[in-house]
Amino acid sequence: QCKIYDYYAAAERVVFSTECDQHRGHHIADEYGITEIVDENMSVVEPGCSGRMVATGLHNKVMPLIRYLTDDVSAIKQQRCACGRGLSLMDDVTTKAEDILTLRDGRMISPSTLTHPFKPLTSIKESQIIQEDLDNLHINLVVGEEFTKADEEELVNAFKERLGNEITISIQIVSSLERTRSGKFKWVISKVKPAI
Repeated sequence: QCKIYDYYAAAERVVFSTECDQHRGHHIADEYGITEIVDENMSVVEPGCSGRMVATGLHNKVMPLIRYLTDDVSAIKQQRCACGRGLSLMDDVTTKAEDILTLRDGRMISPSTLTHPFKPLTSIKESQIIQEDLDNLHINLVVGEEFTKADEEELVNAFKERLGNEITISIQIVSSLERTRSGKFKWVISKVKPAI
């Protein structure tokens, strides 16, 4: 019977925002970081216009990130909140344009969660995750010479920890990932219908 409040933050600790009891958007904690919404030329857009989020952290003195470009899309709202707080309001955030994995037990796994198994493995240059169906996950890897069978097992085990033992995970080493004409590739692809 608790009231629910949404929040948005970055793991890099450059932006933090949360709803108040009005639920009219996310109040940006200006003392935590400077949040900007920019266009494709990195120019700040007008309030009410959508763009990619750029944030500068104000409290990490060991490794400050200045104008850190995220793949998240939002807008600064033109209106102020009725609650009376003076903080800027941010619209809902659209995250990275990657699919969400849907598991047989009904869980939905965000692409952000799927970055964690890769973090300790410096031998992987590029990766692409493809969910073939509810029972099979395929991972294409472009790897360095130092990549070992132990690295592959560590990756599979880390995915199993997050997704469960019911799903079959296969790894394929490739020389390159298929890219669009712009040179980009989709990192997470779900063939489960409807794809989210």
